[in-house]
Amino acid sequence: MDDSASSSYPRNTLAQAKITAQGWRKLEKQFSVPFVELEDFGRLISDAEHLAEKAEVLRQERSKIVLERDRLLSLVWRHTKRIRHAAKAAFGDDSPNVQTLGILPVNARKRKARVEAFD
Repeated sequence: MDDSASSSYPRNTLAQAKITAQGWRKLEKQFSVPFVELEDFGRLISDAEHLAEKAEVLRQERSKIVLERDRLLSLVWRHTKRIRHAAKAAFGDDSPNVQTLGILPVNARKRKARVEAFD
């Protein structure tokens, strides 16, 4: 029976599975489970533990990388703003030189006057 399509399981699946496997070992002679062998169940648990540990390591690594990325992007944005402000101060808000840095001229950013409703 392949349950690979199902992704619903409790958070403590491995803990419950280990307890179940231990209990099954003690009671192995008293009952059997069709199409499931104790050794296969043990291998599944072991494989799942290995992948869970690997996933946790990757999660922690990703978390560190995301924090470093956010720190660098914040620094890049601060520098971007400083460079743009310096260019505005040097050339003026509507200068073509400022537009080269990706800044819209002030007159292009102004709202159009509101149209009054008809009486």
